[in-house]
Amino acid sequence: MRLPLMLLILVVSLPALSCPSLRGNFKNCRTSNTEGTSFTEITIEQKIVNRYYQYSFITRELNSSETRTEKYSADGKTKTTTETDPDTGMRVKTSTTTRCNGESLSTEMIAQVDSEEFANLTIQTSFSGTGLTQVFSGASLGQPVNETIFCD
Repeated sequence: MRLPLMLLILVVSLPALSCPSLRGNFKNCRTSNTEGTSFTEITIEQKIVNRYYQYSFITRELNSSETRTEKYSADGKTKTTTETDPDTGMRVKTSTTTRCNGESLSTEMIAQVDSEEFANLTIQTSFSGTGLTQVFSGASLGQPVNETIFCD
């Protein structure tokens, strides 16, 4: 009786075991384009929801005190949302797929306005030592994106 129960527990928890631990508060974040200046603070919360890790990224811009929260479930399923941009009034449709790749969290995003794709990005988030790294690659508004955010 114990063996089937142990196998069931292993199968149910297996998706969560392959995901990185990214939980933390990172107060000194800078991009690869800036020289040591910190503009952003990132807090990452992590919990298991329906057998998959859900990551909450809380980003606070230090020069404006603007805070943004984004949640990603590392289940490999594409989620689509539509929001109205408060500045332009345009409706932006975003399709996001998040999965775990060993020690990194991979998020693929495609954003559209009026069925026209204007961004196609991949974000690889990983933790090493005491630092967090996010590597952005792809294209936005027809321009290549290749940027890294480093956080201590």
